[in-house]
Amino acid sequence: MTNTIKLTFTFADGRVQTQLLDKPAGAPIRVAVPAGAKVDVQVLSPESDGAQGEAAANAQTPASEHAIQFTKVGQDLVVEDAGEKLVELVDFYATPDVTMGSVWWDYAELLSEATSSQMVSSEAMQAGANAAAGETASVVEVGAPSALPAWLVGGLAAVEMQGGSGAVASSNVVTGVFVAGPAVVGHSLEVSLFDASGALLGGPIDLGDDGSFSFNVGTYSGRVIAQLVDKSDAAADYFDEATGVPADLSTNLIAIGTVGSDTTTLNVNVLSSMAAKQAGVVPTTSTDSSTPPDLNNLAGDLFDTANSTVAEWFGLTGDVTTLDTTAVVDSSGVFNPNASDLGKVLAALSGVD
Repeated sequence: MTNTIKLTFTFADGRVQTQLLDKPAGAPIRVAVPAGAKVDVQVLSPESDGAQGEAAANAQTPASEHAIQFTKVGQDLVVEDAGEKLVELVDFYATPDVTMGSVWWDYAELLSEATSSQMVSSEAMQAGANAAAGETASVVEVGAPSALPAWLVGGLAAVEMQGGSGAVASSNVVTGVFVAGPAVVGHSLEVSLFDASGALLGGPIDLGDDGSFSFNVGTYSGRVIAQLVDKSDAAADYFDEATGVPADLSTNLIAIGTVGSDTTTLNVNVLSSMAAKQAGVVPTTSTDSSTPPDLNNLAGDLFDTANSTVAEWFGLTGDVTTLDTTAVVDSSGVFNPNASDLGKVLAALSGVD
């Protein structure tokens, strides 16, 4: 039975980001924790509303059979329940200032007489400390149904497993900008980042007013996919150079690339989408950018060459995801005489989104 897992990232400045993801059968959800965040993991019952949801919850494993483990695998932190890997926090131990918060279950019959303020025992706290030291930490508490295990409700809220170290960890960053025409203030665009297997590395996050975005992926390196969607049709998203007025993005866009050390540029535009599709990477049709792209026809041999191939089609030299994207006009429609060659191509294609 597939569970839905809710991840909550809380930052020191009060910002909170949440991700609601379906766990694939036989594999954990893989997520990179943003620098400076505390992560809380909530396992939801397959159906949470109405009589069907209650029946589904009642069919779950009894509380006494839960056995939470935290295991350090390389630089990753893996959260398991009775041997089943639930979540793999990618590069947790290499990402600066990250902590592990709570892990808990939202099963109706287990929470009916409990509150989420209960905390774990000192044994569970010690187990979390062991995991932070690189060992496998086990939390197993057994109680009668009337005595709900504290770790089940309050999770591991008292366990502050610290990621990173006293030394400065290497931190790779993926940064980019959206251009279909220049983004306009008040747009409703968001982007998520995946690895080549479709596992979520970061997001969804809203783009800046100028269409820019950035992901800290820790020490992750390798192939990545940036997927951009319009969350709402209520607002214009970019200035359409063909019509001369702000327009709504009507098609999801995507870009593929490879993360190296330090900063990797991965711009998202019409040409990057053409290249991704040439490599068999097709964007979701959802308005949620964290919905994985379609990788059923992924052609690995084209993943590394499609960006330059598509650039050549339009008389450009280089990678369509790293070329200068300076547009022909600014977000107010004022002509820019310093537009880049790619910007001129995108202007010619404006309205094709």
